[in-house]
Amino acid sequence: MALHRYDESTMKKNGFTLIEILIVVAIIGILATMGIVAFQTSLRRSRDATRIAEIKALQNAAEQFYADNASEYPTVDGCAQLAPYLQGFQDYNDPRGVAYECDFTPAGAVTWEYCLGTHLEGDGGNATGNCSGFAAATGNEFYRVFNLF
Repeated sequence: MALHRYDESTMKKNGFTLIEILIVVAIIGILATMGIVAFQTSLRRSRDATRIAEIKALQNAAEQFYADNASEYPTVDGCAQLAPYLQGFQDYNDPRGVAYECDFTPAGAVTWEYCLGTHLEGDGGNATGNCSGFAAATGNEFYRVFNLF
């Protein structure tokens, strides 16, 4: 009986080593994390774009109200008086269910002003505060108000 000599150069390598598999899994994990972060960012931007478009629609509705009502804005705070000028709004809430702020100067004021506000998840807007005296923002989200005077 002949003995075969063990020679590594003639052996075939079958399968992958544990290190190769771990490297591939780590690369896939990194790519998946990057994809999820990019997707979340695009969702946030999309919700902010919707908020800004709806604030602009509220502004147009307020101006239509002004034109139709003897040059006066609504006398009661809140967006409900603008309902006849708006279509497609669901309870005047943003995409996450937070109510829009619609504050109007009281009747008899010297000048007519209004403030339309909402929370934006990203950086943007033209004020840091809310419609009630423009107090400092609190919480994790940026609080931006579109002051439309």
